[in-house]
Amino acid sequence: MATRTLRVGREAEQRLRATIAKEFRRGIINWGSEQAAARSLGISRQRLKKYLDKEMTPKSDVLLVAMANWGLRIPFEGVTFLASSGSKRASPAVPEQLTLDYFDEPQVLHDGERKVELRISRKQADRLRFAVEVRLTG
Repeated sequence: MATRTLRVGREAEQRLRATIAKEFRRGIINWGSEQAAARSLGISRQRLKKYLDKEMTPKSDVLLVAMANWGLRIPFEGVTFLASSGSKRASPAVPEQLTLDYFDEPQVLHDGERKVELRISRKQADRLRFAVEVRLTG
């Protein structure tokens, strides 16, 4: 379904206010009262009442909190506005292959008492050999 071009204008804002008021009323049901709902949005009950009476359009921060915390969806003229908590973040760039020059010579690590020895050495050009040796004392 093609989306109509949204336009900013007095009539469009009135339609948007009506949609927001309807969706806010649905959200308020879960909070039990307008006071509790307003508190959850971080606004006064009087301001919430203005949104419900279609006298004011909520600021973007109030809409975002309502969408994120209340799961509010605002369908408006073919477009649904919502906050998705499952949004994917850009994955970090994969680093280039590390050079393993450090392991050209065998690396040996010991514990303080030389009871445990860890030896890392190159076995082939693209492989490392990893060995752990534990000396038992009796």
